[in-house]
Order: sequence, then structure tokens, then C-alpha cells
Amino acid sequence: MTTLSIETTLMDERKWWKAVADHTAELANIDSQSYYTFQTAQKKLVAVDRALQRIEVGTFGWCDVCGERIEPERLELLVDSDCHTCAACAAAAEVRRNTRPMTQRTRRTDYRPVFALEMA
Repeated sequence: MTTLSIETTLMDERKWWKAVADHTAELANIDSQSYYTFQTAQKKLVAVDRALQRIEVGTFGWCDVCGERIEPERLELLVDSDCHTCAACAAAAEVRRNTRPMTQRTRRTDYRPVFALEMA
């Protein structure tokens, strides 16, 4: 997929999400499904705008971590994603995330049962 075809796809996607956002904006205050759809459309618009900005600047298709080219198959999946890394960097991040000791994953260190706090 070339950058031009990706940009065209993103522009079409932006038009569609903009139409969804405009349509659900009035209903968002009435029911929760419309609110959820509106929020999703807003997030997608931001993601698409970021991708278009990356294309404009020339950083689209390059890994944010190592600076290498992102594989075309992976790039098709990450077109409007905030995660813009190659497969190797993504795998390394996943390994780091899963191998941290439990104490580093848990932020709360003052854990005591509620009844112990009431008795103190």
C-alpha cells in the first residue's frame, strides 16, 4: 500500500467518522449508545488526523522507537493507531511489560483491609 493510497483511505475514513460524529452529536445527551458512538467517532477522528499529520511530516511508516521501516502488513493494521512501532519493538515492549516483578506492576503499597483501618 502506497502512502498516497493510505492518505486517500484515511481521508475517506475521516469523512465517514465526521458524518457519524455530526449525526450522533445531538443524540449523545439522550441515550448511552449514541453517547458511546459519538465518543468513538471523536477518538477515531483524532487518530485519523494524527495519521494524516504523520504523512504530512514524513514520519508515517517509521517506527517511533527504533526508527526503522514498519512492515507493510503491520502498517495496514496500524494506519490510524496511536501505537506506531515495528513488530520487533512491539514484541520487546510486550516482553518487558510481562516480565516486570509484581511489585513494579502494583502501585498501591499501603494496602490494609478496610476493617484494620477502622480499628486503628
